[in-house]
Amino acid sequence: MAAGVWLAKVLLLARSNKGLTLALAVVVTAFVLGLASDLSDNPDGADTTASESTPSKRPISATCNGSTDLTAAADAIVDSGDSTAYPAAKRLYEQVIASGSPPDRACAAVGLARLLQKEDAAATAAAAKDASKAGWEQKLQKSWSAWTKANLDPLKDVLLAALGIILVLLVLARLSAGVVVRPAAKAPADWLRLSWWTVGLALIVAAGCSAAVAAHVDVDDNKWWPFAAALTTLVLVLLLAPWRQRHQEWERPALVLAVAGAVATGLAIPAVYVDVALVAGGWAAIAGAVLVACARGTGLAIEVLVRGDSGSDNAARSQMMLARLQELGSENPHDIRHIGKSDVTSLPEDALTAVPSGAVAAALFNLLKVIRPSAPWRVTVSLPDDATLVADITRNRIAVPAGSLVVRAADLPSADADATDSATANGDAADASELSNLDEMLTIAAAHTLLVLSGPHEDLQEGLCGATRWQALALHAISRRPGVSDSRKSALVHAAIDASPRYLLPRMAAVNAIDDSDPDGRSRYAEALNRLWDDFDADLSPTKPDPVRRGYEAAKLRLLYNRSIAWMNVRLDRAIAGDAEGGADAWRKSAKAALGLRERLIALEANPTPSLAALVGESVRPTAFLLRDLAAHAPEFGQHVDAVKSAASNLDLNRDDLKPQTRNDYYGRACFYAAVPNAPDEWKLAVRDLRVAATAPRFAEWAPQDPSMAVFILRNEGGKRAHDDLIKEFKEILAPGPLTTYLELEPFEPYAKALKGYGLLHLSDLVGVGREKLASTASVHPSVAQQWVEAALLYDLLGQLDETGEQDEATRLQLLQLLLSVDVTSRAHLVARLAGDEAALIAFYFELVKEAATLRIVPTWEETIKVWKRVDKPKPLLDATKYD
Repeated sequence: MAAGVWLAKVLLLARSNKGLTLALAVVVTAFVLGLASDLSDNPDGADTTASESTPSKRPISATCNGSTDLTAAADAIVDSGDSTAYPAAKRLYEQVIASGSPPDRACAAVGLARLLQKEDAAATAAAAKDASKAGWEQKLQKSWSAWTKANLDPLKDVLLAALGIILVLLVLARLSAGVVVRPAAKAPADWLRLSWWTVGLALIVAAGCSAAVAAHVDVDDNKWWPFAAALTTLVLVLLLAPWRQRHQEWERPALVLAVAGAVATGLAIPAVYVDVALVAGGWAAIAGAVLVACARGTGLAIEVLVRGDSGSDNAARSQMMLARLQELGSENPHDIRHIGKSDVTSLPEDALTAVPSGAVAAALFNLLKVIRPSAPWRVTVSLPDDATLVADITRNRIAVPAGSLVVRAADLPSADADATDSATANGDAADASELSNLDEMLTIAAAHTLLVLSGPHEDLQEGLCGATRWQALALHAISRRPGVSDSRKSALVHAAIDASPRYLLPRMAAVNAIDDSDPDGRSRYAEALNRLWDDFDADLSPTKPDPVRRGYEAAKLRLLYNRSIAWMNVRLDRAIAGDAEGGADAWRKSAKAALGLRERLIALEANPTPSLAALVGESVRPTAFLLRDLAAHAPEFGQHVDAVKSAASNLDLNRDDLKPQTRNDYYGRACFYAAVPNAPDEWKLAVRDLRVAATAPRFAEWAPQDPSMAVFILRNEGGKRAHDDLIKEFKEILAPGPLTTYLELEPFEPYAKALKGYGLLHLSDLVGVGREKLASTASVHPSVAQQWVEAALLYDLLGQLDETGEQDEATRLQLLQLLLSVDVTSRAHLVARLAGDEAALIAFYFELVKEAATLRIVPTWEETIKVWKRVDKPKPLLDATKYD
C-alpha cells in the first residue's frame, strides 16, 4: 500500500489533536520517504500511466512491394518528415486500404503504421520539451496528481468496507454484553475498564481495516515501512492506556491516538502478509468485540422509564425519578450544621438518562442504542395507582438479583391523627396528598436503585454510611422533606434505624430530635452526641493513616461541629447556674471536638476532595466563630486551653474571608457577640447580626432558647442583662406582633368565632354575661366559662393597679398573656404571688422574664412588680444592669 493511504487516514482521525504529535511524526516521515522515492523514479513529474500501459512498438520496414502511386506519394511525405503534411499522407493510406488490391492494402497498412509511430515520437518530444521548460511547482503538481491517482483512489472502497465491518463488530459487542457480563458482576477499576475500551476498540478498528485492505487492494510486498511505523504507534497506545486514566487532560488525544494507531496497523498488516492479515484480523475481531462488550456492560450508566396508571410512558415522572436519583446519589454535601438526605456522591449526573416518551422518539432512541455507548442499567418503574410502586432493574437486558420491588403506601409510617385531620380540612388536601405519595414512591424507587447499583459498583457504597436496605435510605430521605409533621418524621427516622441500625444519618437525626429548649434537654443532647460518636468510633476515628473511613467524612465533620456547639451551650447553662467546675468540663469537651474539626478541615484543604469542596468551604466561617467563642470563655489553665487560644489568635471575624455570607454565618457571629460577658457594644453587634439571621425561621425560633442569647432573655453567665431598649429590639426581631384582641389569647382562640358572633368583643363583656350564659354560647363546660370570667376580672385588676394610666389595652393584654402562661389565672393567684418577701418577688419577676422570651413584651420591673405592689427595683436587679 502506498504512503498516501497512511497519511490520509491519520490526518482524518487526528486533526486538531495536539496529543498525536508522535504518531503524525512517524507516519509523515514515512510518507515523505515514499513520495521522495516516487519523485526520484519520475524526476520530470510526467504522467507515466499511459506509457506503462501501452505495449512496446515493433520496427516497421520502409520498403513495400506492389505499392501504387498513391502509396508511393504517401511514403514520400512520411520520408520528408514534414509533420504538417502527415494528415494528407494518412488520407492516401486510408484510400488505398479501402479500395486497393490485397498487396496494395498490405503495403498501405505498413505505411500508416509507420506514420502513426512518427506522430507519437513527435508528440513525446514536444511533451519532453514542454516539461524541460516548466517550473518545480508544475512538476510537483503533476507528480502529486499521478501519485494520488495511483495510491489514494483505491482508498474509497477500502474505507467503505472497513466502516461496514467495524459497525457490524460494534453492534455484535453491544448485543453480546448480556452474555459476557453477569448481572451481579463487580465493576472493574476505572483504569482496567478504560484499558478494555482502548484495546477493544483498537482491535476492532484494526480487524476492520485489515480485512478491507486484504479484500480490495493489491499490495506491494516490498513496502515494509508502513507496518513498522503503525505497529510502533499501536504499542505506544497500549502502553499509554492505563496512564491516560490518571492524566485526564490527555484523555481525548490519547483516544484519538489509539484509533489512529489501530487504523495504521490494520492497513499495514496486509501490506506485508495478506494471509496473516485475514487470520489475525479474525482473532482481533473476536477479542475486540469481547473487550468492548465487557467495557460497555460494566459501565455505570442508567436509563430510567416511569409508567403511569395507564401503562404508558410518562416523561415528567421519569424526570422526577432522575431528580430523586441525583438527590440521593450525586449531590455534594454543603451544610455542616444539618444532615442531608444522603451523603452518596459517586453517581455521575451524566450517567442518568430518561427514556423519551412517544412512539417515534422511543423507536429512534432504541435504534441509536445499538451503536452508541448505551446505558447497561435500566430501571422501569410502574405506578398503577397513587399508592402502589412496582420497580424492576435490569443490567444489559437481564434481570438483576433483588432488582424487583413492590411497595404500597400503606407499608410506610403514616402521619398522626392530628396531622391527618388538619390535611383533610384543607381544600387542596387531595392534590397535595397525591403529589406527596408520588414523590415518596419515586424516592423509594431511587433508593432501591442506588442500593442495587452499590453491589456491583462498590464506589457507591461510600456515603451510604452503613445503609444496607432501601427502607433506611428512602425513609430517612422522606423524613428530611419540608412539610412532614414531627410525629411522622419521628416514625420515619426510627423505621429507617430499624431497617439499618448502622446507618449513621438517621441515628444523627434521632439525636437531633431531642428537645434542647432547656438546660436539661441541652445536656441530654450533648451526651447523646457523645454516645453516637463512641458507637461509630471505628468508622469516624479509625487508626491512622486513615483518619476516617471513606464515605463518612461529611458525617464526621457535622458530628464534630454539633458536638462542639452542644457542649458549648451546656457550658453556658452551667456557668449561668454558677457551676464553674461543670462549665469547665463542658468547655473541654467542646474544645476537643472543635480542635478535631479544625484539624480535619486543614487536612481536607491541603488534599481537596471534589465532593467535599463545598462543605469544607462553607465550614470555615462557622468553625472560626466557634473557636473565637471558645477562646473568649476559656478557663485560665487546663487541657486544650493553649491549643484553642493559638488557633483563635489570628481569627478576626471582620476579615474578608471570615465575614458572614449566609444567615448561618450571621447567626454564628451573633452568638459570639452575645456571649461576651459585660460587653454592651458587642451585644449591639449581636442584635445587628441577628436581624439578618432571624429572617430564617429556624433561627427566629431557636434564638429565644439559645443560652448564647441569655443576656437578652434573663441573665448571662456574669449575671448581667442587656438594657431594656436593646431587649425590646431583640424581641421585635424574633417575637410575633402584639395582641390586638383578647380573642387571640390561647384560652379564647378556639372559640373566637362563637364569642365574636355573640357580640363579646371585650374582656369586660364576659363579666356581665355570666358563667352559665358563656358556657351555652360557646358550647363549653361551665368550669371553662368560669376560668374565662376569672381572666376577665384579672384583666380589670391590671387596669385598676395602673394608677398612672400609662398602660394601654395592648400592653395589658400582653401582661395578661404573660400571667396566664405562668399559671396566674385569677386575682387571688396574683395577690398570693405578690405577698412574698423580696426574694420571692425577684423569683416571680424572673419567672415572668423567662416566660416572656418568646413574646413581644419586655416585662420590666417598673411595668410589673412596681405597678402591682408599689415596690422599687431591688439592689440585685440594679447590679445586674451595671456595666463596669
